[in-house]
Amino acid sequence: MTYLKQVLYNLEKNPKALFCLQKANANLKAWGYTEHGIRHAKITSQRAMYILRKLHYPEEDVYLAGIAGFLHDIGNLVSRYNHEVSSAFLALDMLKEMGVEFNDIIKIMSAIGAHEDDHFLDIPDPIAASLIIADKSDVHRSRVQNNDINTFDIHDRVNYAVEKDQLIVDNSNSKPTIVIDLKINTNFSSIIEYFEIFLHRMKMCKRSAEAINCEFALIINNQRMV
Repeated sequence: MTYLKQVLYNLEKNPKALFCLQKANANLKAWGYTEHGIRHAKITSQRAMYILRKLHYPEEDVYLAGIAGFLHDIGNLVSRYNHEVSSAFLALDMLKEMGVEFNDIIKIMSAIGAHEDDHFLDIPDPIAASLIIADKSDVHRSRVQNNDINTFDIHDRVNYAVEKDQLIVDNSNSKPTIVIDLKINTNFSSIIEYFEIFLHRMKMCKRSAEAINCEFALIINNQRMV
């Protein structure tokens, strides 16, 4: 078994990593963003690993994706802008301290750096692809940090409206399909509003799925949208 399994286990209990995530999320809450803390880090890590494991990638890649998923947003403690870059370099120092091999650190940094992209660059590798899909699939009312529903912005409304978000890798056909299945309560937000803020992210998911030779599907309230 790859040593990276133990690295991920230790990382999830690492006081420095946890403090970074807590501070990053405190910043984002103050700036009016949804949750990007320990909860999101764990979900992203678990989903990235799930994708690669279901697609039968090597265990090394599975745990590299898990580590990248856990650390991908820590750069928000510096700034929201270019946080993928600051996240990668914060991860570098932390993982060196934990004794992670240089080549593995580079793969993790590369995936973290690719998880935000306004220029539609190609997805560099399966680790990055799984991280992007895992990150963008986490839409749920539990991410809303604003307790006053009367002051919700569009991001709060859309996330609050999502009562179920499920990521599925469907291997039933010759070409696997990565499915994001959402249940949206339209009393709080319309389907149009979802696409207004998440269209770019769904495009990133589609490109990431293609990079690992998969189809991509988005299902909202039992209807396929993509």
